[in-house]
Parts: sequence; C-alpha cells; structure tokens
Amino acid sequence: MSCAVYADAPVKELDLSTARRMLHAYLTNRCNLRCPQCYMDAGGQPKEELATEEWLRVLDDFTRANGESVVSFSGGEPLLRRDLFEIAAHARNQGHEIFLFTYASA
Repeated sequence: MSCAVYADAPVKELDLSTARRMLHAYLTNRCNLRCPQCYMDAGGQPKEELATEEWLRVLDDFTRANGESVVSFSGGEPLLRRDLFEIAAHARNQGHEIFLFTYASA
C-alpha cells in the first residue's frame, strides 16, 4: 500500500493555545461480546470500577480545568453500566459535547 494518497493532503499546524482538551472516560471493563480480536476478558470477573459519584467528581474536575469541551465514553461496553445516562447527563449539563463508543454484534 502506498502513502501517495496523502501526498496532496493539506497540512495544518495545530495551535495548542486554542486546542480543546478531550476526556476519554473508560467506564468499564465489562463487555457482553467475545470478539476474537479484542483484549477484553468478556464474561470474566469484572475489575473494580469507579462509582457514579467518583465519575461525577472526575467530570467536575475536568470542567473546572478545561471548561466546555468533549467527553467520550467507552469501555468494554459502557451501556452495561446502569449509571451511564446519569454520568453522561452530568457531562452534558456542564456543556460538554458527548460521544459514546459502543459495540453491536452482527
């Protein structure tokens, strides 16, 4: 495969003074799938996770430090957390743009 496809791609310098910070919240190791390429131990003993209140404090600290920004949620499978929507709503109420990385089986 050749990199020629990128030869004419525009190059833009990243201005770190205006770059937005992003929080990628890895909410859980649990997953309901058993994909052969994945490093997760689906169905295994769940590892210790932060409690809801701890995640809310993380979001509060992140917001204080960075203002409105971007927060993404992933895991394992973040939809396995019963408190996902509470945590996401807290982030959204602080003005963050929200992304959810979830997996679907075919």
